[in-house]
Amino acid sequence: MSRPIQRHNPAIISAARRQGAFFARARFERENLAKLTYEYLLYLLDKSGLSLDAAAITFGMAERTLRRKLVAEGMSYRQLLEQVRRDTCHLYFLEGTRNLSEIAAKLGYSELSAFTRAYTSWYGHPPSQDTGGAIALAA
Repeated sequence: MSRPIQRHNPAIISAARRQGAFFARARFERENLAKLTYEYLLYLLDKSGLSLDAAAITFGMAERTLRRKLVAEGMSYRQLLEQVRRDTCHLYFLEGTRNLSEIAAKLGYSELSAFTRAYTSWYGHPPSQDTGGAIALAA
């Protein structure tokens, strides 16, 4: 996996714990497909195969079935993908060792402009204006 190195940074450790706890409240349920999908997307984030169809094949079910079960749990596939990208982006910015193009590629964006649009929608300003502190306050 290509997750950020924590390097004893308390902010990174805290953000990583928040990312892992995103679906922790549902861990006692018998089956939590949203959590499984989140972890699946986290693992494949910088690789190909982020489509709903690819996830359904991996889970051994039809695309429509996966979509329906996720909606029953209160999440859509697109929402999960955006949450994984936003959480991982936060970790990469806290780490502070990657340039914007590398972060965009690691998050599964084919172009920097697509990443910039997504980032702006998440935090209200483009990533080039982030000094590291603003993203920590928004998360």
